[in-house]
Amino acid sequence: MTTGDRLHQLIEELPQSELHAANRYLAYRRNMGDPVTQKLLEAPLDDEPSPVARDTYDLISGYTTDC
Repeated sequence: MTTGDRLHQLIEELPQSELHAANRYLAYRRNMGDPVTQKLLEAPLDDEPSPVARDTYDLISGYTTDC
């Protein structure tokens, strides 16, 4: 029996209530094996608003620049 066969058997034996957690865990493990995804998950958050977000905020708040 291969490792894949054993995993399939374990999944078949899991109670229905545990399938969602098992799916999330396996997806996490798959993603952490991808170096690009791993770097994206480890990257610091960018707290600088995008130019579109900044312009939208200015428009909503009524801020205008008169040149």
